[in-house]
Amino acid sequence: MTTGPETSAVPAAIVQAILDLLAETARFHAAHGEKGSDLRDAPKQLLCLDLAKGLARSFGGLRYRLQAPPDESARSRRIGADARGAPEEDPARFDVVLLDEASGAPRYVVEVQHGTAILDDVLRAMRIAARGGGESHWQDAFLVTILRRSERQAIRIAEKLLAEIEDPATRERAGLAPNAPLAVVHRLQQIGDSKSRDGTAIFAVVFGLSFGAAAAPGGAAG
Repeated sequence: MTTGPETSAVPAAIVQAILDLLAETARFHAAHGEKGSDLRDAPKQLLCLDLAKGLARSFGGLRYRLQAPPDESARSRRIGADARGAPEEDPARFDVVLLDEASGAPRYVVEVQHGTAILDDVLRAMRIAARGGGESHWQDAFLVTILRRSERQAIRIAEKLLAEIEDPATRERAGLAPNAPLAVVHRLQQIGDSKSRDGTAIFAVVFGLSFGAAAAPGGAAG
């Protein structure tokens, strides 16, 4: 099943592409991964690499950059700078940065979480958007959560997360002005089977946050 608002904007297409790629990874993991495991057990690095490669293939004119491991501090700073469009000493980094092939400027960022702890990532994205960054600054962030739940539980979690993202208090915490453009698209989809025999399955919820002109009134609906 798939739920969520429909929009013809590019972010909605990327949200669906992320879900399709995760379902493909889940099928591969079921066929070739460790027995007795499911996609919820798969390493985050695997999910990020599959998403980065798949999105770069699916949408023309993109290259990808993955977040560096924590011990690669110098490269991590560079990746953080790319994600922001400007260097900083203590950058907020994202798992995947999709870059414009011609200019190398960041266009989209993706963050993946096992479980529901995505609000900190939402706040980071909003804070960066609130700072601005000129033409080289990305304007779309995609937050992915992987769940092992029943369908009813997954729907309830998705609704709760959406309410938190759209809560004006979240904007306030991030320093994002009340009138700053922001559109949110979200979709929930079962992407695989659960290793547990308890009525659960593997679901993904993807939230697309669009900042900038496309999110302004008259732009994409959230």
